[in-house]
Amino acid sequence: MIRINLLPVRQMKQKTQALRQLALSGVVIIVTLIVLLLATGFLTTKVSGLERDIKDLTVRKKELQKTLDLINELEKKKKLFEQRIGVVNQLKKKSQLTVRILDEVARLTPHERMWLTSVSQDTNSLKLSGIALDNRTIADYLDALKDSSSSYFSNVTLGRSSLKKYGGRNLKQFSLTCSVALPEADNEASKDNSKK
Repeated sequence: MIRINLLPVRQMKQKTQALRQLALSGVVIIVTLIVLLLATGFLTTKVSGLERDIKDLTVRKKELQKTLDLINELEKKKKLFEQRIGVVNQLKKKSQLTVRILDEVARLTPHERMWLTSVSQDTNSLKLSGIALDNRTIADYLDALKDSSSSYFSNVTLGRSSLKKYGGRNLKQFSLTCSVALPEADNEASKDNSKK
């Protein structure tokens, strides 16, 4: 009988199989290295591009910061001017109120029967002192101030009334207080004038 030794064929098959696996593993490793190198190159390019963008944006930010600082400075100046304009408008309003109140007091005061000795105005209140011929004149004056068609006066109250001898006659000395404000129509007109 003839004997064939199959052992080297098996070894050869195993060897070729091992060589194939080794070659396949080598190809996989080489492909993996190529992919990693390409990915690294891509990421390096992207990182350098982003760094360039950051530098460009930093330069742009510095340029815009100057403009932003100028805008902030102008806004501060604008607020300051608005405050000053507000103060001027408030002063105009107060001066208009004082002039109109004095005009109204002069118009309502019965010159033949009463005269005023002092007039003082705080922000929103007016104090009047004077001398009248009798109590009826004082009462009529209070009513005239309360019922004034211009409505500059409100909360008109008599502070005191006393008898005083003046020029040999018994006269009534009085003082009164009231709240004062521009009527809404005048207030709107002064706002319109200040806008012009």
